Amino acid sequence: MLTYIYEPNHDRINKRKTMKLFGTTAASLIGTRVSTKLSSPVFYRHDQPQEVAPYKYTPAYKPTNEYIAPKSMPFTLHVYNIPRNINKKSFLDVVSKRVNEPIFHCNFVNDRERDVFLGVAYLRFKNEESGRKAMKALDGMQMGDLIIGANVAKRQY
Repeated sequence: MLTYIYEPNHDRINKRKTMKLFGTTAASLIGTRVSTKLSSPVFYRHDQPQEVAPYKYTPAYKPTNEYIAPKSMPFTLHVYNIPRNINKKSFLDVVSKRVNEPIFHCNFVNDRERDVFLGVAYLRFKNEESGRKAMKALDGMQMGDLIIGANVAKRQY
């Protein structure tokens, strides 16, 4: 069995003695506490002039309320009130007869739990101009007993 002779490193011990300790560790070792909290905010009375509010947060990025897509970006329409018994192929056949613009993508929205078509579809067009023409053609079109509505999708993807 090997035994080691302990030789204390006095420089490291002296450095540790001068380090600031926080909380209960400092109270038990040194006997004095050092606070880790921030300084309290300054409250002004109404009759005192307030120069600068302490702890005022100003965000660097200010989001806008409405997303403006460039003209060359693909344009998405939200088409709703579609009959639930229609399939995607027959829906695209009916829509393409009414709309002269090419449709790049059609997404039918299904309920996740029941896997049932909800009567909502998203149609993607080449650009905003062709999407607006298609929206005018589709909005108010009758399919069976229902009148289809079309508007700009809130999120352009």
